[in-house]
Amino acid sequence: MRKPIRARSAETMSKILETSSDIFSRDGYDGTRVDEIAKVSGVNKASIYYHFQDKQKLYEHVLIEMLNRHATALEEQVAAAKGAEGKLRAFIDAYVGNMVNDRRISVLMMWEVASGGKNMPPSVLEQVIRLINLLSDILGLGEKEGVFHTSNPFMTYLMIVGSISYYIVGEPLRHLAASQKLIEDSKVMLQSPPEEAASIMTEMLLRSLRREIAPA
Repeated sequence: MRKPIRARSAETMSKILETSSDIFSRDGYDGTRVDEIAKVSGVNKASIYYHFQDKQKLYEHVLIEMLNRHATALEEQVAAAKGAEGKLRAFIDAYVGNMVNDRRISVLMMWEVASGGKNMPPSVLEQVIRLINLLSDILGLGEKEGVFHTSNPFMTYLMIVGSISYYIVGEPLRHLAASQKLIEDSKVMLQSPPEEAASIMTEMLLRSLRREIAPA
């Protein structure tokens, strides 16, 4: 018995998006060809264009789907945590967890940074701003609780995202440097898992954010 048309359509779209995510993250927007997406996914070009109109719209769907899933997970983890410090830890833990589970998110965003964001539509930027606003709320809560001093949410976001993304995407270079013993591994943790590196970054960030309480 054949699947209903709606189910077949959803399955086709899922195949297209998953394959497109792989190829866009590997080759970037400019290097990706719809012909290859069709070949690898087993979906003909006509069907791809039927569902997504053109390559730009397909790229937009890929980024929004990834970033929306990512932002929703962060919001849920932060909401479940208590206090500003707990929420900041939850934000970073969830961020690195998502990046480890699907490094394509970091790779795609770094492609966009490298290209000056020339292919990033406003709807995708809205998802990024959603994360910045979430972090801004955490930092604002810390100020109200008296545990954080005033800070710049955007710069703090760049510190977190930049560090985690660069560490994950740069894994091959880290392993190369470690294998050639260019730097003492024990000092810079070239081969440590991202979660461990993120934990160290979290403590460094918290030390810079915490308000010093004068002794009574």
